[in-house]
Amino acid sequence: MEPSEEIRRVIDRWTRAIAEGDVECLERLSEHEGSLIVGTDPAEWWRGRETRAVWGRQIEELRGVFSVRADVIDAWEEGSVGWAAVKETISVEGRTLEARATYVLRLEHGEWKVVQAHWSLPQAKVEAFGRSLTVTIDELEKIVQREQPDLSGTLDSEGTVTIMFTDIVESTVLLGRLGDHAWLDLLRRHNAIIEQATAAHGGTVVETQGDGSMLAFPSARRAVGCAQAIQRAVAGRDGGTAGGACAGRRPATSRGSFPTRVSRAVDEYQTRA
Repeated sequence: MEPSEEIRRVIDRWTRAIAEGDVECLERLSEHEGSLIVGTDPAEWWRGRETRAVWGRQIEELRGVFSVRADVIDAWEEGSVGWAAVKETISVEGRTLEARATYVLRLEHGEWKVVQAHWSLPQAKVEAFGRSLTVTIDELEKIVQREQPDLSGTLDSEGTVTIMFTDIVESTVLLGRLGDHAWLDLLRRHNAIIEQATAAHGGTVVETQGDGSMLAFPSARRAVGCAQAIQRAVAGRDGGTAGGACAGRRPATSRGSFPTRVSRAVDEYQTRA
């Protein structure tokens, strides 16, 4: 797979022909029965020969009131197949719209033909779904930075943090035996014990998922002391607690971030949870 200047030029010329209302642009469409055009109208799902017939009629209907300009063309090819994505600006009777287009092409008798086209008008997720979603890598990076726990308060003088994970032994079996209501009551009592013991030993409850908790301490000694206190508190009750700890040094250039060893442990914990 490699960038294709040839396909970029093909799509650029084709877009110009569409803007000019030139019906010869229809010749770029493949006549293969599997060819497909998907438009912005719910009824615009054309296959095979109907792509030329219906789209040709639309070109005539829009002549003189419609124009389109390709602002960005990203084109690629591999062997006899190519594809392109286009950011476009559409003008219709004085109104300007942002648009998107994607194309799949294949070589037919030495010429690139469009076998699939999809045109769309971007719409904000909050308008389409009624809620905002992450839509850019910048937004994702900010979310990761915001959600990453700040462990700066649990570092010792040398920058070491100890992470401890706990969960209820055989929790799935216990849930089946107790039932939902009794399980939720046990979970509330269990998490209260975790929080109290963690605070008493100078630690922080970083995260709780179901019956599992991730705790941070400024020393391994405090983590072990907390684990022993939790074991004593739950002794003789339903749902014994298992725990494990990992220590690592925070990089001096990254305030509150995870050491590598701790990051691996966090990943394992989240996968397990």
